[in-house]
Amino acid sequence: MTKRSAPPLANRFTAEDPLFVQAIGKAFSDLYNATSNPTGYINIGVAENTLTADLMTEYIQTINKDHPVQTTDLNYTDFAGAPQFRTQLAKFFQKRLFALSNEVATVDPNNFMVFNGAGSIIESLSSSVCESGNYIMIPAPQYLAFENDLNRRFGCNMLPLYMPYNKEANEFQLNKRDIQACLDQAKSEGKKVRGFLLCNPNNPTGDIYPRELVEWIIDWCSENSIHFISDEVYGLSIFNKRNGEEFVSAGRIAHEGIASGNASHDYTHVHIVYSFSKDITLNGFRVGVLYTLNQDVLNFMRGNSYFQGVSSHTQKLLTHLLERDDLLGNFLLENNKNLTHSYNQVASALDEFKIKYVVPSAGVLMWVDLSELIKKKLNKDTIDQQDEITFWQGCFDEARVYIPAGQFFKCNVPGWFRVCFTTYSADITTLAFQRILNWVEKNERIIVN
Repeated sequence: MTKRSAPPLANRFTAEDPLFVQAIGKAFSDLYNATSNPTGYINIGVAENTLTADLMTEYIQTINKDHPVQTTDLNYTDFAGAPQFRTQLAKFFQKRLFALSNEVATVDPNNFMVFNGAGSIIESLSSSVCESGNYIMIPAPQYLAFENDLNRRFGCNMLPLYMPYNKEANEFQLNKRDIQACLDQAKSEGKKVRGFLLCNPNNPTGDIYPRELVEWIIDWCSENSIHFISDEVYGLSIFNKRNGEEFVSAGRIAHEGIASGNASHDYTHVHIVYSFSKDITLNGFRVGVLYTLNQDVLNFMRGNSYFQGVSSHTQKLLTHLLERDDLLGNFLLENNKNLTHSYNQVASALDEFKIKYVVPSAGVLMWVDLSELIKKKLNKDTIDQQDEITFWQGCFDEARVYIPAGQFFKCNVPGWFRVCFTTYSADITTLAFQRILNWVEKNERIIVN
């Protein structure tokens, strides 16, 4: 007797996960450990910061001891964010992220929305401003999961704005001319652009965008009836002000613009995305935050919050963490010291290996140029994106290093890869590159058809 198989799934679930997602899953099942698994995969691709984990763990243990679980913590709370948590978020944004004086404005707790991660915020926010098939423009290189956040369920498309690489300055540069040209090209192709997403500080390059440019983009978005989304998840991880850049939140720009009385718009098209994963190093807690002055967006996302809420206990714990601004201030100070130290060590190793990289100003990432290693391994004078992916696969399969390739970040210059310098201690990150170099030096060449 032939057994019946299950009915088919919807078409949107038939696509395979991207290569980098498949690789991450395989790496996580066989991770490197110096003692128990020295031949395991070294993951220098996922953006996690473990450098100050001991201190954060100590703080959380103290908070749990001082504020043990109560019966009320077992109950539902507002799916859009517990009132006490949003009150503390307002104080945190006022002092830390926005660095906004009380004379200019007071951040309102009612303008916050709390979801289970920044990715959930971006997904819901994009679905609130886009019809299926509309576009959000994002400078590239860009965070590799943005396209998934936009498109996986609600059909919002990503429009890459390719930042040209200035070889002399060693920078991927965002400029006004290219922003306008990208919009003009989209219009000529019949594409409806409803949003502009700026990751500031940038993932993967670690660049901080100048205030003047951010202000111009906010105004430009208003003129073109486009929503401005500012992803600021690395906004408090500034450790290396390369050109004297100061990070200025779009929230601060908005409130100072309103207070000046000279703005040509009301800043209700500006939406700030934040997370407790990066600056506060709580990746596994899954807490993302939206701040916006747009009541319609808040109302829309409140309806979605039922599906993407954060646990009552997690919100209680973070409420008490934010109440202890002395602890939080000390943590941010220590974390930035650790970022500086780890970055300097990894940068020194890359210099010794003669591997080029974009000098970051913020975050936990380095954007490294492995094009010369690809040419050497493949015995080629020039390379393309297929060569890049071939090299990436070899790094993973042969060197057993997970280091995501530039094309996953929509980079149109082959040979760039993203490195997280905070997942491990600097010596293990250096070991990952030593593995890659040893593999490149092997006599066997990769045969490219």
